[in-house]
Amino acid sequence: MTAPLDDEIALRLTRRQIMTLVAALSRYIDHWEEHAAEDGYQSHPAEQLEEIQQQVGELIWDLEGAAAPSGADIQHSQRARRPHSSE
Repeated sequence: MTAPLDDEIALRLTRRQIMTLVAALSRYIDHWEEHAAEDGYQSHPAEQLEEIQQQVGELIWDLEGAAAPSGADIQHSQRARRPHSSE
């Protein structure tokens, strides 16, 4: 039996691990931007790049929120994107 991809799971990470994940996800976005630009967005149109930036940015947003101390005023990174569902 396969679980639906959008089911939530519980995961325990340290703040250090979250910071590492955020850095890796930010680099992943950089790579996509560079790759898409290589052929003038012919292989990967701007819309696809925007979708990736949004999806990965939402994950970064959630990770940064999870790593923040309780009650902290969170300053999200440049790559973080507010999830569409929370607008």
